[in-house]
Amino acid sequence: MTVDIKDPKQLLVPSAKSHDAVPEELEKIVINHFKCYDAKESKHTPKFEKRTVDMDDQFGSVTMQVDKVKSLCSPVDKNSEGVVNEENYLMCYDLKEIKDEPKFQKINVFTNNQFGPEELEAKKQKQLCVPSTIVFSDPSEPIIITGTHDGNLEVGSDQVVIIDGATINGNIKNDGGDISMINDCEINGNVKSNNDGTISIDSCIVNGNVQTQTGSLTILNDSEVTGNINAKEANFVTITNNDESFGGHLRVENAGTVDITNNNVAENLRVKTSGDVTLNDNTVGGHLRSFDNISTTVTGNIVTGNLNTGGTDTVTTTGNIVTGNIRAADSISVDIIDNTSGENLRVKDSSNVTIDQNEVGINLRILENDQVSVTNNHANEKINIKDNTDCSYYANTADGKISIKDCTETT
Repeated sequence: MTVDIKDPKQLLVPSAKSHDAVPEELEKIVINHFKCYDAKESKHTPKFEKRTVDMDDQFGSVTMQVDKVKSLCSPVDKNSEGVVNEENYLMCYDLKEIKDEPKFQKINVFTNNQFGPEELEAKKQKQLCVPSTIVFSDPSEPIIITGTHDGNLEVGSDQVVIIDGATINGNIKNDGGDISMINDCEINGNVKSNNDGTISIDSCIVNGNVQTQTGSLTILNDSEVTGNINAKEANFVTITNNDESFGGHLRVENAGTVDITNNNVAENLRVKTSGDVTLNDNTVGGHLRSFDNISTTVTGNIVTGNLNTGGTDTVTTTGNIVTGNIRAADSISVDIIDNTSGENLRVKDSSNVTIDQNEVGINLRILENDQVSVTNNHANEKINIKDNTDCSYYANTADGKISIKDCTETT
């Protein structure tokens, strides 16, 4: 557990105790004096898990709930008397009564210590102090989380957290920090990041959604996300080599560099208004769409739905197997080479268009483009090439009608 230490609030003094009369002062001090500081769980770490404990002492037996962290008590040298054990710290927790459990009965006790004798009334059991080992954290060092933690995890600005093989039963919220998830960790909740936060998931499972707003997102090496993945305004998005299924949609918007390679996406994959985009060797259960990017390379994907590219400066579509349609429009440069389309292949309103060695399940349509080359394609039904400028075609075949207008056949 990681806690923040605040103001000192208590001094614990070794004391003699008796129920009958004032005892003699202790002749030899064999335990520490303790100086106790208010303590609070660090904001960006897993929360303390409440639990029930059975306790038995000189006042009787009781079952209570350990509720939350209250204080950290440090060995202290009072009046130069020395410290018995410098490594003996106490972490103190608030106690909470449990319904239907017997209540504590008030009792008078006599005490004696270095500050003098007193007669006191013990009214209520308030805290449980547990011997503890502590390590003072270096703000420049990352917080490493292992084991199992129930509750949400919040990471703040400039905080570095490594989730190393841990199980987090709750949501993760990253507000400008840096989170790395490694070594088969499991997150049973959603992961959300904003304010230039960084998320890296390597060989882990997220049973929920992953969402980033600015910052960066990396998902690698057989990681699994059962929900949707959404990345907006990220500096870069790298999602590669995840053979396990992403259970929902994968959407990227307004990002910088995007590399999505060798993944299994159960539903749609969409990249929009981003920089240089690479979409290679993915299996997509729905549609694959790439719109309004600087450049898009789409190679070796297996797509159950449609493959659509539009509004992108440079489009390269090579070696894809698409059950539905392949479409490109409004682009400066389009290369569509060696693809298989189960339905139609259509390119419209683009320039520098190369359509070569494609197998088209229904119709091939090349309409209203500039600088067009259409070669070695086959359509199971029709080929329609018209209203293009600077157009050439060669060795295209169709089982149905071939209609060509304003396009020159070359050899």
